[in-house]
Amino acid sequence: MSFYAFDFQGVVDTLDYEKYLHSVIYLPVAIANQLPLAAHPRLRVEGEINDYPFSGAFIPSSQGHHLILGSARLKAMGLKVGMPVELRFNIADQDCVDVPEELLGTLSGDKAAQQAWDALTPGKRRGLAHFVGSAKTGATRDKRAMEIALGLTGKPGGKLSMQAHRTTRL
Repeated sequence: MSFYAFDFQGVVDTLDYEKYLHSVIYLPVAIANQLPLAAHPRLRVEGEINDYPFSGAFIPSSQGHHLILGSARLKAMGLKVGMPVELRFNIADQDCVDVPEELLGTLSGDKAAQQAWDALTPGKRRGLAHFVGSAKTGATRDKRAMEIALGLTGKPGGKLSMQAHRTTRL
């Protein structure tokens, strides 16, 4: 018996989205029909691609739901477009957000920022947490965490507003 509830064989493919070309794995319709995609169109999952652990989301497109594979992930797995893959996964907690320590510390010291953070959707929190966590140095993570906290509360020095955070580069 497998640890994972779902598995399938696929291939690394491409998706041309506006001006971007993404490397993706498409979700087979037979598997998609078993998933709660109506309730969660961007279904978060955790599992393995060719025995390499991953977490991500199946995202809808005109060609069906797909999982985006960034260039760093492809390189780490030794994959290229056209190569076969075996994907095994479970449905993840849709509200779970892994928040970097730097952001947790900053929010815990600012009640207004914490309240604004708590009012965000899990997806928005996840995006902001990723922005902080993707920084290479602790100093940059600290700076980004502070900018987010200031932006959430509208204080000077914040480079983020709750309405415009998706279009504003910090």
